[in-house]
Amino acid sequence: MQNHNIQINDRRANAAINEEDVHRLARAMSGWYVRMDGKYYDASDPKNKYSRDDVQAASTFRFQEDYPEILSLPH
Repeated sequence: MQNHNIQINDRRANAAINEEDVHRLARAMSGWYVRMDGKYYDASDPKNKYSRDDVQAASTFRFQEDYPEILSLPH
């Protein structure tokens, strides 16, 4: 797994992300994107396709906005 400079929220500093949180983020992401023919598509509008890099970048920021209790980006 690549490090995208994601840090645990200050409330949980120096703590590992627990398995429940990983599953929670994975479930959220699976609702945002679907993969077909080696490309990623917006689950709510499948005509929009994205690269893996696009999905990783967008998800990083969406996780921060939607799940700040789990992840936060460095300031």
